[in-house]
Amino acid sequence: MQFWIIQGLNSLSLGALLFLLASGFSLIFGLMRLANLTHGAFFMLGTYFGATALRQWSGLNIWVTALGAGIAVAALGGVLGGPILSAYPGLDADMLPLALIVVILGGIGSLLGAFVGSFIIGFIYTFGTALFPELAYIILFLPMIVVIAFRPQGLFGRVGA
Repeated sequence: MQFWIIQGLNSLSLGALLFLLASGFSLIFGLMRLANLTHGAFFMLGTYFGATALRQWSGLNIWVTALGAGIAVAALGGVLGGPILSAYPGLDADMLPLALIVVILGGIGSLLGAFVGSFIIGFIYTFGTALFPELAYIILFLPMIVVIAFRPQGLFGRVGA
């Protein structure tokens, strides 16, 4: 029972973190029609910034970090996710596919889709890693493939013109 509770809480925290990352990506793509493939790098820079700022200043003002648009959301996600994931070179390459999967699953440009998709992927990734570690990354793509097969615009996306 303890295993399921811990994994459930881990998946909720990962889902919330993925929502911060994917909502910024979805906002940029939805408004500008620009696929910002450096979004994972902004997340990684946020983790580095958060780690160094917390070491240097005891009272970090989170609101200063949150100014700006989608990139600031990714950096904020990195600041908040730094203690969970830790900052390392290549973190951007690990987080960008997760954000892309969430945005495609939920629907491009839909914040509600990014919210629902992030928690779906958070649960699948957390439980997949715990129960089937060798298949965790493959299991991650299955909901996206199923949704695209039946609803190409995503769960909450609109049909494009």
